[in-house]
Amino acid sequence: MKTFSLSVLLLVLACSALRAQTHPHLNCRTHEVNEHMYHLHPESRTEAESFNEYSRNFAKTHTHTAARGEADPTYIIPVVFHIYGTSFSGATVDDALITTALQKVNEDFTGLNDDYGTVSSLFAPIKSTMDIEFRLAQIDPSGNPTTGIIYHPAANGFGNGGGYDAAIQADAWDNYKYANVYIQSDLYNDGSTTNSGVAWYPNTWMSDNNLARVVYNGRYLHGNTDKEFASILSHEFGHYLNLIHTFEGGCTYPNDEVTDTPPEDQSVDGECAGATNCEGNPINSENYMGYNGASGCYKMFTAGQITRMEAAMNHPSRVTLWQQSNLVATGVFTPTGPYLSATNTSATEDLSNVGSISTTSTITLNNGTYTQSGGSFTQGTHYSVSGLPSGLSVNVAVNSSTELTLTLSGTATAHGNNQDGNVVVTLLNAAVSGGTGSLLSNPITYSLDFFDPWTVVYEDIADAFADATSTWQYFTISTGDDYGAWMDNGNLRLETYTKEMIADGNRNITVLTQGTTIDASSAWVAGGPYPDEHYVYRSGYTAWGGQ
Repeated sequence: MKTFSLSVLLLVLACSALRAQTHPHLNCRTHEVNEHMYHLHPESRTEAESFNEYSRNFAKTHTHTAARGEADPTYIIPVVFHIYGTSFSGATVDDALITTALQKVNEDFTGLNDDYGTVSSLFAPIKSTMDIEFRLAQIDPSGNPTTGIIYHPAANGFGNGGGYDAAIQADAWDNYKYANVYIQSDLYNDGSTTNSGVAWYPNTWMSDNNLARVVYNGRYLHGNTDKEFASILSHEFGHYLNLIHTFEGGCTYPNDEVTDTPPEDQSVDGECAGATNCEGNPINSENYMGYNGASGCYKMFTAGQITRMEAAMNHPSRVTLWQQSNLVATGVFTPTGPYLSATNTSATEDLSNVGSISTTSTITLNNGTYTQSGGSFTQGTHYSVSGLPSGLSVNVAVNSSTELTLTLSGTATAHGNNQDGNVVVTLLNAAVSGGTGSLLSNPITYSLDFFDPWTVVYEDIADAFADATSTWQYFTISTGDDYGAWMDNGNLRLETYTKEMIADGNRNITVLTQGTTIDASSAWVAGGPYPDEHYVYRSGYTAWGGQ
């Protein structure tokens, strides 16, 4: 159920220029969140200690396989990205950005990054690569085609070690089949949007409970920041494969559990060369698992780190990911036969709240052809439909011999939240050259999401305060919605994280008198990234004065 939220804010107005905090936080909290998890689940600490011993023994007898540049490497990991919201401190995230970001991670792991050849001569002898590729999932947990990039309403806080488990589990894909990456803006839901990322080490309890994850800030993906700092995502994938910060443990062995990384008695941020450790020796400042990404230093993993990650591939929570049966099931191992991929497999009721749905999906036939190159397919001849609510219809247009457009639209007669369900579309033999006997990802299931009737929620929150000295205050309400009160060059504004408010065309929030009806016909105006947030009070709009 979704609700519109009406909040009464008591805000103190004063003049000040906005001083936005933009410097990224390099304090990756992987150590802290894993320690928190170990505290809550002592059996997980026991498992980690036991697996560290396994990894040490593995390193003594194992010779790692460097990246070979072949089409199908030794390890392939299916990945799903969950994207929360549309704005990440003014930056946007789309399919192309995610695809490029994952490509850059693969380049970092396989030594194809453009500065791999410039590694310091001190560490060039121990630099190495991993024969691995992270691939976007092409088949979802229900067997439907997917892009491996799923968009959700804005949400924050998944970087915390607790308090968000139910929300994470609601969106997670099977942790034993997919590496789940969550892209958010405020990783810890504490008002800071400059934390870069966090991840959890391999852990059976977390995978059993669909909580294994990498959480990353969308503003720091490749394309939204410089390429060096964007390699923080590779840093987090390193944690996901059991790498520890190079400075963990300081000069007390076994520190980061890797024998060829020099000890570090402190985390070094900003020095690409010249820093020395407690033993007087140079530290490996170019290592992905340090804190030097913002300074343009990230270039390499060591051979010992690669071996530790290869050991991690045998951890119970990781070993299933790269098995061939799972690669076929998730669509990342390209079969020789025909298979379907779809751009969208969900449909949501629109805000009119009368049951209206309208969504389209492009269905591509790979390694095969449709029996037509134009026109449309006929239900009952070329495809069948089940689970379709009364009032909705499915139409399939043929764009080419390899591409269809499926349209699901109409107004459902029954459309409460309890009417959520699945519409199953199955291609029949007449649609595919040679029939559908060997066709993967058929049928395609579309999930329907209806809303209960809108309600107004009133909550008397604590005052949110912004003035010339304290220009920003972040707050939430009981529905879980995030807001922020702030001063922008003397203008009092409300950050809604793109949520709609009743406002005029200039995003001035309307003062509503008692008895005003709030419904779908109200003047809802969405907020946007800076400078398009809503106004409460400014020159020319003073309706909230004294309120």
